[in-house]
Amino acid sequence: MKKRVIIDTDPGIDDALALALAIKSSELMIKAITIVAGNVVAEQGARNALRVFDAFAGNLPLVYKEAEQPLKKALRTSLFHGEDGLGDCGWPISSRQYENQSAVDVMIELPKKYPNEITLICLGPLTNLALALKKDCEAIAKYKEVFIMGGAVEVPGNITPNAEFNFWVDPEAASFVLNHIENTTTIFGLDVTRKVLLTPDAWKVFEERSEPVAELIVRMLRRFPQGLFINDPLVILASIFPGLLEYVECKKKLDVVLDGQNRGKLIFGEPANSSIKIAYKVKAKQAIDLFLERIN
Repeated sequence: MKKRVIIDTDPGIDDALALALAIKSSELMIKAITIVAGNVVAEQGARNALRVFDAFAGNLPLVYKEAEQPLKKALRTSLFHGEDGLGDCGWPISSRQYENQSAVDVMIELPKKYPNEITLICLGPLTNLALALKKDCEAIAKYKEVFIMGGAVEVPGNITPNAEFNFWVDPEAASFVLNHIENTTTIFGLDVTRKVLLTPDAWKVFEERSEPVAELIVRMLRRFPQGLFINDPLVILASIFPGLLEYVECKKKLDVVLDGQNRGKLIFGEPANSSIKIAYKVKAKQAIDLFLERIN
């Protein structure tokens, strides 16, 4: 039986790689792609998802967008992924359209339709999930599990010395989610994702292929001559191959710093019962091999 998933994302090059990986993984049934502002504004993120889909044939997931801004403060994007989010690689604009329905409403409706059957995979800031929790926490409790790419525990941040990008963009959303989520939840922070580097030598296999998805990947990855940490694809892989990583149960209250130099920093508080696990170890070479095998 295929695993039903919703992917909440802010494409982004590694998000685009994660979407491609998910589409190429027959174990997954993608019920929806929901877009949040992060690497780019949500409008651009939705169009980027559709641009990625143009590299594939057949029936593809519907795309919905929502939060154009974080909960409290104006969006601060990074040009790490280029002006357009896909490395300014010249990939054509899609003629496809995203759906008019609110992404948050979709995130609420689908678990009601498939209770305890859907895995929610959050690859961007947690704004959409926070809004959905505020609107209907009982519906969100019907997700089978929640996967979150975000945070850093024992390693430096990737946007400031202390913060990972997704939690930094909307720390209020991350804090709200961590304090209110009741589902079985797994956090994939930089402690594991920064161990999985896709090098130029590894992605040479795509240069030898003529399929549109291979061409798109090569164009995007040329932006990173030193290689790219595949943060978001690792979470997709974990949803298919749970033994790829090792996890520890969090036995303390988790929160996120909201302001100052530590804005976006994941912090631990007093001992508490929790449904949250944190990934702390990954079979990095196997992860790269699986990614290349799936995409190629």
